[in-house]
Amino acid sequence: MTAHGDEESIRRAEVNEVVESHGGPALYGMTAGGYENGFLIFEATRCYRLGADLACILCCHACCERELAGILKWQHPATPNAERWGLGRLVRAGKERNWFDADLASRLEQLNENRRTLYHLQDFGAPTGLWSRAINNAHDAVTKDDVAEAIPDTLRQEALHALDCAFAVRTIEVERNWD
Repeated sequence: MTAHGDEESIRRAEVNEVVESHGGPALYGMTAGGYENGFLIFEATRCYRLGADLACILCCHACCERELAGILKWQHPATPNAERWGLGRLVRAGKERNWFDADLASRLEQLNENRRTLYHLQDFGAPTGLWSRAINNAHDAVTKDDVAEAIPDTLRQEALHALDCAFAVRTIEVERNWD
């Protein structure tokens, strides 16, 4: 097996571990996030397995947004314009309604912040930016001169974290009023 094949096998095992920790393959099915959400979670896992960590993070973020907005949509009375809310506002709404514990709320907020710093322009050395996160999260000491070597590991860690969040959100149990 090639080094690439070994890497993909390791990543596949990591995805399987996340999926199983939240209840298994049924999580790929239909949820409150709609039909498209099934494609997003599938693509997120595929991106992770293939090493497209940034794409995985973006798919997971969208998956979480759609799922929480979908849950709000089916509540009675419906929350107006919830489908236009971003993940941050949706997480606040979920916390107010006790849909999940403080740990999941914190992890979702971190996913939202990580995605925001990847998606929106900010200063190069911003404390929450990828460059700074790579320096802070590296296993070995990293300097400004060799931070580029630490960025792929940081993205991989954050992509696996994002997958865990996306599957966790798909397991939220709330009373849904299907009026």
